[in-house]
Amino acid sequence: MGWDVKLTRADGMPLGSVDAVQKAIIAVLPETRFYVEPGGAEKIAAFKSRRVELPDAIESMFAKMSPTIKGDYGAESDGLLIQFHLGAGGDVNLLHVTVKGDNDAAEAFLTRMATASGWLLSNYSPGDGDVN
Repeated sequence: MGWDVKLTRADGMPLGSVDAVQKAIIAVLPETRFYVEPGGAEKIAAFKSRRVELPDAIESMFAKMSPTIKGDYGAESDGLLIQFHLGAGGDVNLLHVTVKGDNDAAEAFLTRMATASGWLLSNYSPGDGDVN
């Protein structure tokens, strides 16, 4: 079962640019791999290239999705995967983090990151708002 947390600033201001947040993550977890998750248009094109017909409702939902920047540390098969959700670019308002595996190890890493960056670590819920 996963654990979702968020990192925020006490004053409610953004954490910083995507680049600044990536640097804060790498300072604690240098093996983190960052990538851009394709947006809806790319996903629709991939399905169509395989001749998969999507229901209209799903295609409409995909069409609204922007590419998002993510980072992965570890691997679930190794007992710990930490996924960082940095949004679509620009300033990062909150850093949504999904943990799969060893929550205690993840909490230690994330607490160290929060302390070093002056951020707050707390549980995430879907109503917390957007990353950007």
